[in-house]
Amino acid sequence: MNRTGPPAPVRSVFTIFGPLLILAACGGEPPESRSGVSAETSDGLREAAPETATVEHGASEGDSLRWTMELVERDTGPCDASEPEGSPPCATVDLRYPVFEPAPPAAASANDWITRRLTHSPDPDRRPADSPVEWAEGFLGEFREHQREFPDLAGGWFAERRIEVARNDRRIVGLQFTESMHTGGAHPLSIQLHAAFDAHTGEAIGSIHDHLAPGAAPELAARATRALRSARGLPTDTPLTDHGFWEETLPLPNSWLPSSEGLVLHYNVYEISPYAMGPTTLLIAWSDAAPLMREPDRWRP
Repeated sequence: MNRTGPPAPVRSVFTIFGPLLILAACGGEPPESRSGVSAETSDGLREAAPETATVEHGASEGDSLRWTMELVERDTGPCDASEPEGSPPCATVDLRYPVFEPAPPAAASANDWITRRLTHSPDPDRRPADSPVEWAEGFLGEFREHQREFPDLAGGWFAERRIEVARNDRRIVGLQFTESMHTGGAHPLSIQLHAAFDAHTGEAIGSIHDHLAPGAAPELAARATRALRSARGLPTDTPLTDHGFWEETLPLPNSWLPSSEGLVLHYNVYEISPYAMGPTTLLIAWSDAAPLMREPDRWRP
């Protein structure tokens, strides 16, 4: 099938399972808690001070790790939707992420992955930021430079990076990363990624292919394809290619998560279909998925 280069994606996306949350260097200190304060920077950028909210986890039976939720917000201001028409465009940054209490190996592994996700640059020639706050400030700085180069810039920029704890039990610590970003062009870019770690060793779970029983990949792909047809209401007697998908049988995705309920398979836009069809997230219950895994008893809570 002829696939032309993808246009810039839109912010609104279609998901089948669960809320959209979305790649798998060292981090700095957590941002200071200064709620409701703004500051003027040397280059004229007005920044909302970072806020830190504490949400205790791990106290209930079965939880593996404790963590706090960090919030970093920045903007060039004014960014209020109530600003009169013709106001200068602005840029905003919203970062929300957990920080696990140190000690267990899984906490160190999860914190490292979180920092790398929050501070990486899409530009391969640019080094990662040293902290989420530095990354946020750099994003605003790039917007200001863009404004100087293109003074007639009509639209603003935004960046949202959010990480949530998707699983936290005696076996697995799982994370969900969502990014939505707009730096000009027709549409924002949205992506969802997952990461999972062994709760005892901190070892990254890695590719789904590493954990399937020998010869099980085609069967899992077939079950994912059936789940897709059911979720989207597609008839079973017509090829998926007749409904806009690239292939008749789904490939296994790069982004997956062994959740408490089952195997989460996530396909970002362009992985299996055109952008207009949005991302797809499927859940294969453990009753169906566990027999296909190399260690069936490892994955259930």
